[in-house]
Amino acid sequence: MKWYVNTDWYCGEDWWYTYPVVAETYDGFLNDIYGFYVKEENVLEAIENSSSGKIAEGNVGGGTGMMCLGFKGGTGTSSRVIKIK
Repeated sequence: MKWYVNTDWYCGEDWWYTYPVVAETYDGFLNDIYGFYVKEENVLEAIENSSSGKIAEGNVGGGTGMMCLGFKGGTGTSSRVIKIK
């Protein structure tokens, strides 16, 4: 919300609203999820540096340490190819 106000995202409208959506992946078995290491400046930097288009390849991005039914999960690309009959 602070980013919206600071960047005048709403183009000076007197009345505006937004519904922020937050998605999360769990990798607590690898990380200290109770450390609260992500601060406001980290979030604002991530918003400012975000872009559209293809995502980076490899072990990067949201959910880097996430497991999905025993397989590597999260945002990024996969090294497994499966065939569905």
